[in-house]
Amino acid sequence: MPSGLVGVLPDTDQGDATLWLVWVPCSSREEATLIARTVVDERLAVCAHVLPPMHSIFRWQGAVESSDETALLLNTGAAQVDRLSARITALHGYDLVAITAWPANGTAAMAGWLQAELGE
Repeated sequence: MPSGLVGVLPDTDQGDATLWLVWVPCSSREEATLIARTVVDERLAVCAHVLPPMHSIFRWQGAVESSDETALLLNTGAAQVDRLSARITALHGYDLVAITAWPANGTAAMAGWLQAELGE
């Protein structure tokens, strides 16, 4: 697992899911857009959604903190999850990057799109 990754990613070598969703909170819309553009350009994700601003409340270094953030939701394939997570971590400004990934049931058309764009 890449350093700085929060949580445990599911074993992407198991299961029939072709579509994986990856969720990442970012410090700003600009940071989320930069990460989104980069990982789509590099064929690590087939699609990126930069979501509206949100307000997060979290524990950090023993204190309760809060911050305005922008969420990034990415569509990728199982074979890309680890590389995508490593790339996000490299591009992200946080000391500890919260990346959450889970398999999703996509349509046959979505599976075809992933195959064509990501080589899955």
